[in-house]
Amino acid sequence: MWTAGQSWQRVAIGRAIAHAADVLLLDEPLTNLDARIRLDLRTEFRRLHRALGQTILYVTHDQVEALSLSDRIALTDGGRLHQAGAPRSLYERPASQFAASFVGTPPMNFLTGRLTCGNSGAMVSGHGFSIPLGGEFSFDGEDLDLSVGLRPEDCRVALSHSNLTPFGARLVRRQYLGDHGILELILGDAYISVVVPPTFSGPDTEDAMLWIGFMPGKIHLFRQDGSAALYQRS
Repeated sequence: MWTAGQSWQRVAIGRAIAHAADVLLLDEPLTNLDARIRLDLRTEFRRLHRALGQTILYVTHDQVEALSLSDRIALTDGGRLHQAGAPRSLYERPASQFAASFVGTPPMNFLTGRLTCGNSGAMVSGHGFSIPLGGEFSFDGEDLDLSVGLRPEDCRVALSHSNLTPFGARLVRRQYLGDHGILELILGDAYISVVVPPTFSGPDTEDAMLWIGFMPGKIHLFRQDGSAALYQRS
């Protein structure tokens, strides 16, 4: 059922789209609408943009809207531009810890670690984990404290220890979301989230032990103050 406010909002959106203009300005146009209507209107905005070739400046706090609608995104916070580029570049190559935490659902995990460069190569280590970095990054030889970013969908989880899942973690909570599940774990002294298939047969018991690992090529490193990506993946 439509409320009066939602009906007026639809009328306002229709008037804006119908008005001939070189640039269309939309400020949070889908706020307060039902989820199904937001989905339908996102599809319609995208179709109209392609059909009319009209430039649209679209302001939103909803990352799903930004990723699904945009050809180019400018991510700002407190008046500061953190990153601008194609949606895929913001997701795969975030330029700061803020950008990495804003884009992605569930949000990116962050672990405190230390980068060391020895004869056997570069490694980032922290409480409960130690990850060899191989040739994914280039270094100038210094040891640094940093933040390690790991997306929940780029983590592996298993019931037993293996080379692919070498780090022990304790289960805090498990969520079933239909087409996937989310495990909330404690690794060392940090909480992390891991996306698993809906068929994952792991335990539901709090404090149960699981084993996790991280996919090669999916690790992000940031300066410890979060201001910038320390090394981008090649």
